[in-house]
Amino acid sequence: MKIIQLFLLIALFTSCSSKPDIERTETILSEQISNESNGKVSLVSIEKTNAVENEFMGQKSYTIQYKAQVEILENCFMYVNKSGSGSFFQSFKTYEVEPEFIPSLQMQIVKCTKGNKVDFNGSMLFLDTENGWVKMN
Repeated sequence: MKIIQLFLLIALFTSCSSKPDIERTETILSEQISNESNGKVSLVSIEKTNAVENEFMGQKSYTIQYKAQVEILENCFMYVNKSGSGSFFQSFKTYEVEPEFIPSLQMQIVKCTKGNKVDFNGSMLFLDTENGWVKMN
């Protein structure tokens, strides 16, 4: 009986440890921010606020919800979601001059000043594939 309990404990520990963690989320988000902003925005901090595990038709998913802070490294403009629903940043793309307002994007253009720090909430979805947990766009 103790062998079965030990086996179940090892199986549980192994399956739990293979799920994405906040460190992996931080690495992915940091690279995304740097790439999309061309180095004009940097991830300062990230904190896991929740995690949700789901399964639909045999496909396992894992969502990490987080609170993060970015710092603006150069003056620029960005599109942001100020509606209160959905992610504040859908992209970290920056513009040197104010871009055209496009109502269909349902985003606002904001002027970002070098040195400012912005707090925001976000989430990252991962799917369990035969190649391991993969981030979904």
